[in-house]
Amino acid sequence: MSRSERAPWSLAPGALLRQWALPCVVGALVAALALTALRVDLLRARYGLAEAVREEQALRLEESELTVELRRLRDPARLAELAREQGFVRPDRVIEVAAPAADPGREPADRNASAPAQISASVSSPGAARP
Repeated sequence: MSRSERAPWSLAPGALLRQWALPCVVGALVAALALTALRVDLLRARYGLAEAVREEQALRLEESELTVELRRLRDPARLAELAREQGFVRPDRVIEVAAPAADPGREPADRNASAPAQISASVSSPGAARP
């Protein structure tokens, strides 16, 4: 069978290999480069995650230290000592100012305008029971 007698679509045995070899090699290289890029991105993400975890731990430690500091500063015994040092004394009497009752038909702007007229004040001693 001569070359002219073959079907137009048939190729010599070596030609088929040469025809598909280059696209296969190029495809394999592109896939390898894509996998390498994904691997690099994965490593960057892992390093970023590790840095975020370290930062979170540092912030949690700082938060716990600040909580301890806040509790120390709010300690009633410490505040009483500071008040004594600065000359604060217990009051002889306590004046309570009651908030006006809410009126559902009234608008908030009106309530602010007439609020001073509605406030009632009562005077009591520090040990008296409050209503």
